[in-house]
Parts: sequence; structure tokens; C-alpha cells
Amino acid sequence: MSWLPHFHDFGLVFGIIQPIYTGCLGVLMSPESFIQRPIRWLQVISRYQGTHSGAPNFAYELCTQKSEQIFNVDIDIDLRSWCVAVNGAEPIRQQTLEKFAQILEPFGFRRRTFCPGYGLAEATLKVCSVRKTDSPVICTVQESHLNKTVLLKLMKTKKIAGCL
Repeated sequence: MSWLPHFHDFGLVFGIIQPIYTGCLGVLMSPESFIQRPIRWLQVISRYQGTHSGAPNFAYELCTQKSEQIFNVDIDIDLRSWCVAVNGAEPIRQQTLEKFAQILEPFGFRRRTFCPGYGLAEATLKVCSVRKTDSPVICTVQESHLNKTVLLKLMKTKKIAGCL
């Protein structure tokens, strides 16, 4: 279940491509619908027994700020099906996770459902590069130290390209 904008990598991959690729049901809601009434996100997860849904930290925070909506609705919200609640795309605040879980535990939400993560959208193409006007940077480093944070110029070496 996703309300994330499809032009953002999080919304495109998690909300559209993943359900198509895996063959599971993907339920989409407009970002405006979520912003206007955050409880709609939880209602859709409940109605369709969603297992995976995610959002940036601000969305979880907005749900906690609008928690009176959750307790003042006439319909049942059952979040026991929610297995993976991704929180990413911006800094994740521990206090938001705690408050969200505390408010929604009576509705079947489990703290272990949280799946904080940080992505790197640019990694779908490249992470770093030299400028088009610069030549590639070639470094000679000790091969056995490539997995370490310190690179030493010593005996057995290997040339690698860099993007400094």
C-alpha cells in the first residue's frame, strides 16, 4: 500500500514496481489524500490487509500528531497484517517510532514491524563520477587493504579508478 508520489524513487519502486514484479496486490492512494487525513493510510492497510507499506519519518510523525482521528473513527482499524513498515527517505527519529508504536499497538501494530532504512537513489545509475572535463583518477593501492578504511602504498598493488 503506497501513497508516496510515483515520481519519487521510493514511491515508484516500493509502491508500483515491486507489486508488479512480485505479482502481489498493490494499492495506491494519492499523496493529497494522506496529507489531508493521515488515518486514510491506516484504513487502507486495514481494509486490504496490507503487509508492506512505508513512508518518510514525517508521515509517521503526522499520524501521531493526528492521533485523535484514529480514536474518533467509527470503523475498526486492524494493523495485524502489517509486516514491514519502512521508514526512510529522510532522517529517522527514534521518538517518532516510539510514539507511533505506542499509539497504534491497541490496533495490532507491532514495534518489530518497523524497518528503518536509508536508500541511495543515485546508486541506480552511479554513485560518484569525475567531471566531464577531468581525467579519471587512478590510484595505486595495496590490494589486501581494499576492504579497509586505510589504503597503503606498499608491495603488491592494484590500480583502481576513483572519482575524487
